[in-house]
Amino acid sequence: VITPSPKYEMTHEGKTLTLIVHNVQSSDTGEYACEVDDSKTCAQLSIKAEPATFIKPLKDVEVVRHGKATLECEVSRDDAKVRWLKSGMDVLQNTKHDLKQNGCLHQLIISDVRLDDASEYACEVVQGNGSPTGVRSTAKLKIRGTRSIWTQFQFQKILRDEEVFSKETATFECQLSAPNAEVKWLRNSVQIHSSGKYKIEEDGMTHRLIVNNCGKEDVAEYTCQCGINKTTASLRV
Repeated sequence: VITPSPKYEMTHEGKTLTLIVHNVQSSDTGEYACEVDDSKTCAQLSIKAEPATFIKPLKDVEVVRHGKATLECEVSRDDAKVRWLKSGMDVLQNTKHDLKQNGCLHQLIISDVRLDDASEYACEVVQGNGSPTGVRSTAKLKIRGTRSIWTQFQFQKILRDEEVFSKETATFECQLSAPNAEVKWLRNSVQIHSSGKYKIEEDGMTHRLIVNNCGKEDVAEYTCQCGINKTTASLRV
C-alpha cells in the first residue's frame, strides 16, 4: 500500500484520482493499482533510460606497420551496449580485432596493423536489440610513413590480359619495385583470397594470381593493388 510522502503525491478532484511519483528511479518500475471498494484498475510504469553519451571520445591514432593500435573511448553508463565499425562496416571479435570493455571504458585493439587497416573507425551506442541510437564517436587510424611506403612500391611489370580455354588455368603476374610489399587481388573491384578457385603467390618482388578450372563465370577484370598503385588486366575464356 502506498501512502502520501515526499515520494508519492495523491490528489482527488471530483471523480479523478491521481498518483504522482516524484524523482523517478529504475527501482520505481512496476505495476501500480488503484482500488475503490470492489473495483480495481492497474497500469505499468516503465522507466526509459537516458541514452548513454560519450564522456571521452575516440582520438586519432598513428602507429607503425605491424604494430598494435588501441582505439578507446568512455561512455556515461557502464551498462551501455556499443558496436565498433570500420568505414561503416561492423568490426567483430577475432584474432585481428580484440573488443574489450571495463566498466564505462571500451577499447578496440588491432593487432599486426597493415596498410588496409588505415581507415575511419567508429564506436556507436546501440539499444538492447542492437539498433543504432545515432550516438557515436569516430577517429582515424593512420599508418606512420604511409606516403613513403606507397611511393616505395611501384609496378615495374604490369598485368597482361589472359585468354584460356574452358577448364584451363590462367596466371596473372606482376612485379613491384621492392620485396615485402602488401598487395591485394580484386575481381571486378571485389577483393579475393586464396581458395580452391584462386591461388595467390609471392616470390620476392613478383606477385601471381592463379585462377583454376576457368569457366565463363571467371570472365572479369583482375587487379593487383598495392597502396594507391594498381594494375588491371582482363581474363577471357
